[in-house]
Amino acid sequence: MAGALRQLARATANDPAIGAALRKLPGVWQSQGRGWNSIAVPFKGAPFYRLLLNQYNETLSFAFADKNVPNRGVRKTPTGFETEDQFVLALDYDQRVNQIAVTDFPVSDQRGEEGQGIHREVGMWLQMKDFNTGDIDIARMSTIPHGNAVLALGTSREITDRTELDNFCIPRIDGLPPGGGDFTDPEERQKYLEPYVKLHETPFNGKVDVSQVEGFPGFSPVEPHHLLNFNNKDLKFSNIIELAVDTEVEEEGVRSGGVNNIPFAVKQAEAVSMKSTFWIQELDGVTDADGNPQLQLQYAQTVMIDFFFPRKDGHPGRIKWPHVSINTLRKLTESAGEEVMIDIWAKDSVDGNLFNK
Repeated sequence: MAGALRQLARATANDPAIGAALRKLPGVWQSQGRGWNSIAVPFKGAPFYRLLLNQYNETLSFAFADKNVPNRGVRKTPTGFETEDQFVLALDYDQRVNQIAVTDFPVSDQRGEEGQGIHREVGMWLQMKDFNTGDIDIARMSTIPHGNAVLALGTSREITDRTELDNFCIPRIDGLPPGGGDFTDPEERQKYLEPYVKLHETPFNGKVDVSQVEGFPGFSPVEPHHLLNFNNKDLKFSNIIELAVDTEVEEEGVRSGGVNNIPFAVKQAEAVSMKSTFWIQELDGVTDADGNPQLQLQYAQTVMIDFFFPRKDGHPGRIKWPHVSINTLRKLTESAGEEVMIDIWAKDSVDGNLFNK
């Protein structure tokens, strides 16, 4: 790709200059009440943490593409050195999340108000166009105003096989804390894991009227993947692109990725790792208002947070508490997406409201 011209421009869907892995992302994606997360946080009362569950709305937008970003390098040849530059595609994103329902156990007065913003994140997805290390071809960089910066790397793949599409299923997500105790042991369930037991045996329904939604499983912090598969129970897919990234990666002897935190977070509740998978799904036989195939985006993300207690399984370090987020979003038409972005920008500049309500 010698001589490739770097360009920064508004990102458009299906731009051939954007690699296949990221090509369907540009635009605006939204969900209403299909986002759920769980997080354990330090708490002053026994068992010294509380488990917080949220149901939320989300707007996820991809606006600008930086094409052919060069990483400069050389390689040695028998006669000297030659240029060996890598070129990267960078696609920026903006994520805004508002909780619409919340519960916690033990019950506290720190849950926050319904409708308030609970998460803001800006970052970039990267696609390495050449000179990949091992199988790594994508990366995600994220910054979060709690004082965290994340670099996760991974792989992309496209699912087109009819049998695999017909049998597609979100894999199991284990929401229990590694090193937090044995969930099957009655004593440890009562002493250390009571919040997980409580909210697993009585899943959180948020604002869902379960009498009107047949088979709704509720949100369990122990097995959160069930809701993602529930959302797909009547759907078929004609194509799926999977983006899987991890902050703890080693390829060809090179360790890369990680999470950096401000000092307070390191001392109190330190985010130490993140795994995330996006599934960009083209719905079979379903079109949007413009007559194009309807696109759906599902994700599952687990951030491990270390705080307080030593692990109970004999391994070194503190217990790792999973902060799990799942969602199912639909892509808006181009005109609807533009209206959403204009509304967000207007609020940002006029009244300082950074969350799209």
